[in-house]
Amino acid sequence: MTFIKENRYTVLSPKTPMLCQTKGDGYWSSTNRTVATSKIEMEVGEASVSLWSLSVHLPVYFRAFFPKRSWDTDKYGLIYTDSLWLKDFREQFKTRFPALAWMAGKINYTEQGMQGDNYVSLVVHLESMGQFKRFDKSLMAMPDMKWIEPEWVAELAD
Repeated sequence: MTFIKENRYTVLSPKTPMLCQTKGDGYWSSTNRTVATSKIEMEVGEASVSLWSLSVHLPVYFRAFFPKRSWDTDKYGLIYTDSLWLKDFREQFKTRFPALAWMAGKINYTEQGMQGDNYVSLVVHLESMGQFKRFDKSLMAMPDMKWIEPEWVAELAD
C-alpha cells in the first residue's frame, strides 16, 4: 500500500521558522531581506505515464507561506526567481525535514502565475519509479503526516 495520495496535500511545520534571505536578483524584486516561513503545504499532483517514451512523471508541489510583516508582495514584489532565497530554502528544508532531504536539491520555482501574495510556489518533479518508491518510503517515515483533501477534489466527487 502506498502513502502517496494524488491531489492531496499535507502541512509541513518546521519547529522554528525557516529564515531565508533574498538577494534581490529575481525578475520581480530587487529587495534584499530575510523572509520567515513557518508553514509549508506539500501537494502531490497527478502522476502520468508516457508509453511513447516509457517514462513516468509525478509533480510534488510546495507552497512556502510567509507572514506579510516578513514579506509584503505589494511592497517588495514576488520572491519568485530570487537565487539566494531558493538556495537557503533548499538547505534549510534538508535539515528541517530529514525524511524528504533527498528531494531538497531538486526543488525549483513553479511558474510565475502560481506564486501567491503570501507564499512561494515550488515543485519537485519525480521522474522514475525509483523516485516514486523513495518518496513513498519518505512519507512512511513521517508518522504524524495526514493527507488533506482540497475542496475542489470533494466537489468533483459530488
